[in-house]
Amino acid sequence: MKIRLSSKEEKKFCLLDGFENYMTLSSASPENGEGLIYKNQVLAADFCVLENKEGYRRLVSRFEGDECLLEPGFFTVNFSGGRQSLVCSLLQNALYFNCKNFDKSSASLVLLPSIDLAKKLDKGQAFAASSQAEISKPLASELLQLTKVFGKKAAHARIISFEKPSEIYISLEHSPSGAGKAAAKLLKQGAFKIHCQKIQEELKKSSLKIQDSLFQEALDWAKFSSLQFLNKNKTKALWAGLPWFRDYWGRDIFVSVPGSLLLSGNIKEAQELFENFAAFQDTNPRSVTYGRLPNIYRGSGDVIYNTADTSLLFVRELLECARFSGDKKFLARLWPNVRLALECDRNLRTDSAGFLLHGDADTWMDARIFGEKSFCPRGNRANDIQALWFTALLCGSEIARLLGKKDEEEIWKEEAAKVKNSFLGKFFDGQKIADCVLRDDAADFRVRPNQLFLVTIPKITGQKFIPQEVEEKAARNAVSELLFPYGLCSLSQKDLYFHPYHKTWEAYHEDAAYHNGAIWTWNGGSAIEALCSIGEQDLAWRFAQNLASQLFEGPCAGSLSANLWAYPDQDGGLKFSGAYSSCRSTAEFFRAPWQAFLGMQVDLLENKISFCPRLPSQWKDGSGEILLGLENDLRLEISWSAEGQNHEREFSFKVGGTRLEKVKAPEISISFADKEECLNVQNGSGAARGSVYFSSQKGLDFAKPLCQEKDWEKPECLKQKNFLAEIALRQEFNPGHPSSLTAIRN
Repeated sequence: MKIRLSSKEEKKFCLLDGFENYMTLSSASPENGEGLIYKNQVLAADFCVLENKEGYRRLVSRFEGDECLLEPGFFTVNFSGGRQSLVCSLLQNALYFNCKNFDKSSASLVLLPSIDLAKKLDKGQAFAASSQAEISKPLASELLQLTKVFGKKAAHARIISFEKPSEIYISLEHSPSGAGKAAAKLLKQGAFKIHCQKIQEELKKSSLKIQDSLFQEALDWAKFSSLQFLNKNKTKALWAGLPWFRDYWGRDIFVSVPGSLLLSGNIKEAQELFENFAAFQDTNPRSVTYGRLPNIYRGSGDVIYNTADTSLLFVRELLECARFSGDKKFLARLWPNVRLALECDRNLRTDSAGFLLHGDADTWMDARIFGEKSFCPRGNRANDIQALWFTALLCGSEIARLLGKKDEEEIWKEEAAKVKNSFLGKFFDGQKIADCVLRDDAADFRVRPNQLFLVTIPKITGQKFIPQEVEEKAARNAVSELLFPYGLCSLSQKDLYFHPYHKTWEAYHEDAAYHNGAIWTWNGGSAIEALCSIGEQDLAWRFAQNLASQLFEGPCAGSLSANLWAYPDQDGGLKFSGAYSSCRSTAEFFRAPWQAFLGMQVDLLENKISFCPRLPSQWKDGSGEILLGLENDLRLEISWSAEGQNHEREFSFKVGGTRLEKVKAPEISISFADKEECLNVQNGSGAARGSVYFSSQKGLDFAKPLCQEKDWEKPECLKQKNFLAEIALRQEFNPGHPSSLTAIRN
């Protein structure tokens, strides 16, 4: 896993320590690197080398180095034809360097710290090295060189010289005395080596091996990148992304949990996350958001509940987490939160048909103008919210069954049936699914990606929210209009309100495009899964391969951005926007092969693991391994190979681990195109052979950007400045229909 970064190509790369610190640098220019950041404070802007040549010290920046190699958890810059190299890593609350082949006669390290960190270094605090080191300020001539390259970032530069090649630990502890002790302890422990060992252990907890080296490497990077966002400081949770969203967004967290934590083998961390998050539930009966779990929390005094879906995702993922762990006690501890969330929604926010009501901007499409009027109002019944409501009710009912809560089990099951039975009559016209039903019962048939969630979100329940034939129509309608080879648009390009460009566009505010055209990379997971569900896994695979290339060609090496412009630039290049590194984008990319192509569902509460494979034609042979259980005490291995014709595959399974000393091996079932087999793996292994289902329908393919056609007519937003903003302010997104601003029953 190495990514070569060229100084000729602008690309960010980032490291996170899991304790509020992160470092983002640019491969090509100092201006585009943020440096080492704690909260919003720059601790160190960058670093470089001073080479000694014939008595003259010459600045050599990273951008002049021979190459920069990024690996999980660190990067290496090679200088002087490979004679010298500099390894840099961000450990827990510490910055690490390994200056190989450096000494006073050859080269020195130059750090560009903040004034506070510079003062600590001057006093010998916060610093420990494996050989004798000297810290000094640059000479006037040297500072001039530094300023020419780094500008004001070089104001407090410090030169670190060594008698011989050296490892350096710079503690980021705030206390000067504590920082010095911490640095010395890290040096003595050999903390960098331990850091690298832990990363390799994490990467081995789950792996998929297929016959596509680029995709294989992309999967490994996605797993590592999404796991980097796990913050272990005080409240364990997942950051949403960089450089913004360094706080806790409920929706992002629970979308990310399966790919970032469960499928990466970090199940215990996932449980801690749920228990920490549950503490911020709104328990005030007088509150308009009573019972909800937060959309955002930054601490006990800064919590926002302005979303309808976080509570529903919480319940869904709570059950999935328990199924991965097999820990029923975990469900019992969080039962009060589940009950409060579902009962408040059921009693306070549903209509007579069983639909969950919500405000215009209470879904994931939540952009507002001036923080008030919605840029894409979807109140008061969005289709994805109803699918989530159905799913959360059934998940809650299952949790109630497991805990012996008979009343809630039956009530929520009946409520789920009620919303399911009501759905098609309000949302389906025989050919298309409405994106939402408005406050006055009018259906909004704009084509958005949300209809794919009707196919994917309920899968955890084992029940369909809409019939198979309607799933087919929804998936095909969405894909044919929204899915470009590089991403899924948030609104059809045929729509009046479509905005093809996102940030840095002069004709409108970026939030106008946020959910009205801009691509959200995390939606790629649902697109892949929905395509697999209808037997279009070859198209899903082509799309997944394109996403894989974005991990290396996108704005941040080894990660995926939050957004892309709907249309390429004039040269046909992709335009990335939003957070340059997004947790849920990478997590969903990593999840898709396991839960879409392999169709794996884990339920250790019932001691069962099921597979409904939708392997692409190109997946002739492959294998996977994953650790399950709260203590990673169950190891599951799967392999497959092509056999015969008509997409036949031979699947083999092996199970092992200390869990089998306490309980019997799980039942493994696998669903083929024409049969289902249950395997007895009590002796540790089992095998099954069958045909993978493929759709017999033809013709589904990627949509094509209309801007590539000769007679393309620019959308209204490019003709009239702030076109949609004026409409939104007048609340005329749906002319003649009332808005739904409130979070409760209208």
